[in-house]
Amino acid sequence: MNAKEYAKEYQRMIASGDSWENSLKPVLIGLNNEFMSKVDSKKDLSDYDLPAIFGEIERKWIAFCHCVGTTEEGFDLDGFRTFVKKTSPLIWNIIQLALFKQESARLNGGRKL
Repeated sequence: MNAKEYAKEYQRMIASGDSWENSLKPVLIGLNNEFMSKVDSKKDLSDYDLPAIFGEIERKWIAFCHCVGTTEEGFDLDGFRTFVKKTSPLIWNIIQLALFKQESARLNGGRKL
């Protein structure tokens, strides 16, 4: 789904009387499933792939936030990042390790650790 589709579903749930927390759960789960699906579809993940895929999904979250208005509901642009940190700490740590390896390679003139 794209950000506008997630926003429509979220707004539909809000209009039906659901709380913003309950209305947000399917969005976060959907984005997480998209992330995992993209990761699973890659045959060989490099240190650049995982952060890039995460960044793509995080941009979709930010676009969703802009569609629904972030200040009204009490959630922010870091919400997907926070969700992944809380629900999938191992995945979050792997992403951080990949970013660390990228930066170390850059600082070491392209040599890997």
